[in-house]
Amino acid sequence: LRLRPGQDLKRGIIGFAERHGLRAPVLLTCVGSLSTVAVRHAGAVDATVRTGKFEIVSLVGCADPPRGHLHLAVADITGEMSGGHLMDGCVV
Repeated sequence: LRLRPGQDLKRGIIGFAERHGLRAPVLLTCVGSLSTVAVRHAGAVDATVRTGKFEIVSLVGCADPPRGHLHLAVADITGEMSGGHLMDGCVV
């Protein structure tokens, strides 16, 4: 699976699983970068959204439609890392 700039990361992954009729697909790794990051931290109700240049350090979890359960870790331009539950709104 390869997503293009401007695509939503989570929607792209879940959409791929839906189109191919995958049952209980697991995502083990991912490489790439994001211009917008949207993650929900443990215990939080809403997503935290950041814009800038982010490198994907890790993306793992279950990609089963319709929502999946994926965890994302990213590093910003200074190397500071953050992560949490992948939410809609992460832009490649």
